[in-house]
Amino acid sequence: MSEKQNTRKRERETETETFNCKQNTGIIQMADTDMTETQSSLEQNLGEYSEDQTFNNKLLSGIVGIQQTLNSLIIKFENQNEEIHGIKNDIYAKDGIEDRLQAVATETEDQTTMIAEVRNQNTKLTTELNLMKSYVVHLETRLDCQQSQIANLVERSMRENAIVIGVKERKDENVKAELKLIFKNVLKITENIKIDRAHRIGTQTNQNSTRPIVVKFHDYNDREHVINTARTISKQNKDLLNGIYITPQFPDDMRENRKRLVQKQKEYKEIDVDTKIGGNSLFFSKSGSKYVEKVSTPKALEIFDASNKSKFGLFEKTSSNEVSDNGHTYCVTAAVTTTYAEVRETARQIMQGPVSACTLVYRFTDKDGHTHDGYDDDGDYGIGSRILDYLKEIDAHNITIISSRTPPSGTAKIGSR
Repeated sequence: MSEKQNTRKRERETETETFNCKQNTGIIQMADTDMTETQSSLEQNLGEYSEDQTFNNKLLSGIVGIQQTLNSLIIKFENQNEEIHGIKNDIYAKDGIEDRLQAVATETEDQTTMIAEVRNQNTKLTTELNLMKSYVVHLETRLDCQQSQIANLVERSMRENAIVIGVKERKDENVKAELKLIFKNVLKITENIKIDRAHRIGTQTNQNSTRPIVVKFHDYNDREHVINTARTISKQNKDLLNGIYITPQFPDDMRENRKRLVQKQKEYKEIDVDTKIGGNSLFFSKSGSKYVEKVSTPKALEIFDASNKSKFGLFEKTSSNEVSDNGHTYCVTAAVTTTYAEVRETARQIMQGPVSACTLVYRFTDKDGHTHDGYDDDGDYGIGSRILDYLKEIDAHNITIISSRTPPSGTAKIGSR
């Protein structure tokens, strides 16, 4: 190769290196230059190298490809830059993600604090509720004890009292004098029976009614002598008493209980089971065991206990409208029951409501065809027996009835009325 060609080759290489340096240092400016102008400029600069035109075309083509690639990369870079800028604006803007995350964190912290406070209050309320339950059970125990003591005192106060039934009532009568004549002429008692007080019970409803007489004897032995004499004559010949019946006076609860025991005694007699009444209880003659009611008004511990719900579930009940009478508010609820266990659970569920006192009455027929019934007046004597009599009258079966009563403060119970 001639020296002139070598010189030209070196010049071309130097020119190429210079051009590449310019390209590397001014990429962004070249990207903005029009492709046509770039190509024309290259052709003009390389025109003097016409002797190696093939080399020039390849070099030009390579440079154009590089420029196109750089231009594409710059466009992508600018798009990514805009996206990054938008993300930064979202993060640091007023309503951006950072503020939102901070708001969420603050709200979560507030809710956590609130949940902790609710838990503390729930723990406190649970503790107070358990204390109240314990106190209610304690009060109920004391109340039962006091009622037993009161009943005992009332029974003692009636120790010398008797009820005389069947003495014809007259206007302006002297009850004490009338009784002494009956003791002398009918009972044939020669001893002097001293009477402290005597009066009729209740209000006369009509002129033909005969109210019972309450008589208080001066001595307990005199009362027993009169009652035993009347019983002896009754066993011999009832007609000699002229319809007069004399019995000890008992408190209301004892009287109602004895009425139930007498009814139970008749029922057991029908199935040839011998029983006897002793005091305020019924005993089976053969075994000597004491009869115990299978259903009674639930106590506080039974009402608070919810363990039976899983076994029985909630009973379907129907209730009457409330009825007011002399300040008392009554509501009757009934449910279908077929066993003693269902009767007890129904009563427990009803007593969980706003019930201050209730009378429980039940009647059902078991799988063997035997009918079971009973009642518990819960101190309002007379209601249970009347409801049960009505159920027997209409031949109702498989039913439990609870008559709830909300009495006004300081008023007497309304009773069977």
